[in-house]
Amino acid sequence: MLVGLGLAISFGLMNVTNLAHGEFVTVGAFAVYFVQSMGGSFWLGLVAAPIAGAVIGCILEFAIIRHLYSRPVSTVLATWGVSLILQQGLELIFGLGAKPVTPPIEGTLDLFFTVYPAYRLILIGIAMLTLLGVILLISRTSFGLDIRTVIQNREMAEGVGINTRRTYAIAFTFGAAIAGLLLMHMAFDSGWTTILLGAAAIVPALATRWRVYPVLGWISVGAVIAVLGRVAFDPTIVGAGFLSTTPVFNWLLPGYGVPALAFGFAAWQLARTTNGRPRLAMEAAAALFALLTLAILVRHAMHGGVIDTGAMTLAEQSIYTLIAIGAGAILVAIDMRSPSSVLRYGSMAIGVISVGFIVIRHFVVLNPLFTDESTGRIPVFNLLFLAYLLPAVAAGGLALYARDKRPKWYAQMLAVVAAALAFAYATLSVRRLFKGEFIGLWSGLGQLETYTYSALWLVIGVALLSAGVWLKSQVLRIASAALIAIAVLKVFIFDMSELEGVLRALSFIGLGAVLIGIGLFYQRLLTRAAKENG
Repeated sequence: MLVGLGLAISFGLMNVTNLAHGEFVTVGAFAVYFVQSMGGSFWLGLVAAPIAGAVIGCILEFAIIRHLYSRPVSTVLATWGVSLILQQGLELIFGLGAKPVTPPIEGTLDLFFTVYPAYRLILIGIAMLTLLGVILLISRTSFGLDIRTVIQNREMAEGVGINTRRTYAIAFTFGAAIAGLLLMHMAFDSGWTTILLGAAAIVPALATRWRVYPVLGWISVGAVIAVLGRVAFDPTIVGAGFLSTTPVFNWLLPGYGVPALAFGFAAWQLARTTNGRPRLAMEAAAALFALLTLAILVRHAMHGGVIDTGAMTLAEQSIYTLIAIGAGAILVAIDMRSPSSVLRYGSMAIGVISVGFIVIRHFVVLNPLFTDESTGRIPVFNLLFLAYLLPAVAAGGLALYARDKRPKWYAQMLAVVAAALAFAYATLSVRRLFKGEFIGLWSGLGQLETYTYSALWLVIGVALLSAGVWLKSQVLRIASAALIAIAVLKVFIFDMSELEGVLRALSFIGLGAVLIGIGLFYQRLLTRAAKENG
């Protein structure tokens, strides 16, 4: 929350993307370590931390930031450079490795079935008091009035006599001081940190009911950034050694789920008050953490309670694909009820990512035809059903649903992928019928199996043609033509050389019958179209 608060002040007020903000946190942490190593107390270090952050922030603002206020891209590059310098400078001064900081209070408390160190409760209290103090500063003081005026209109603020340069300098220094106060490394081993950071996004969003200050929305966005940093540091939330192996009902559910719900509520609240970019950012964060919640729980359940080891299987990837397609459909539905550019482009991005995973992982990397992975012993409800048929139905359903709600290319892309998945399911099922549980390509092909593929592909081609005509989908009709062309080539090139006797004759007879049927079918369509036009 404090990380978000500091970022909100610098970005929300000055539109400065400070990539060195994390280093201000590190400076504060090392300030506490330095004070304790010199014989001082933790509380003295707690005073030194924001002072160290403020000094670094003031120097940075005076030497670099104030010259780049109207050049956001240059600010990103400059603060990135400062980040690198601070990182290496701290490494040169203090060396590598973790540095011990002695907590001010020993002992633990039992809260909600979790042993919680007492000193972390103090840090939480400090964070809440800091947030309350900043809100009061912005809403109840003359300096806060200056900040709000500069946010709304910098030129007008200068016209009424407000020293915007001084306001910027104080605000940036204040944000750096808050970062120095954070000492987040002391809370990185507790699941409650993530939950409370996520829930903290609700507080400034709710505050907009009484005071419509844009900076409050950015404080909520800052909480999102803090939670992202927290889960990036430790995806298990409480540490791999303390994470329960119980599926679903473990620390992962509240660790990812509570932030998702909090971000969604904050987005809903901001949409009714300040609106603008913070609301869009919170919508994106809510969607992201909802997907992360489902994905991380699946990973945990399918790997025996361990989420950071083990190769991904086709079954696991299939569940991720189904989750992504379902999420895309949900975002489309929400966007239709409450239009938002984040939901619109987010739903399409998820669809494109899903298609990418299907093409790369379902068809190539994890395809049991190439990996010889077991497809299961059950005849129908097996790995092929999960990995190919269900995603085919999901992608096809999303293509139909998004047909009039998203660009034409998006629905066509999903339709093609659905057809390809259905084709793969049918083909691999035939392979499984002949080979059993393991269908690796190197086990060879029999004559009857070879003939069955030709017949199957021709039937699928006719089915795609019928679906394309019924749904008035040019993409499906083109897909049917491509598949029938492949079947024709297979019959003339492969079947002619590999098949013998009756199977060879049946292959050509079936091909001829399909071609005759297609010709008659199209002739009927053309006759009907001529009558309608006449």
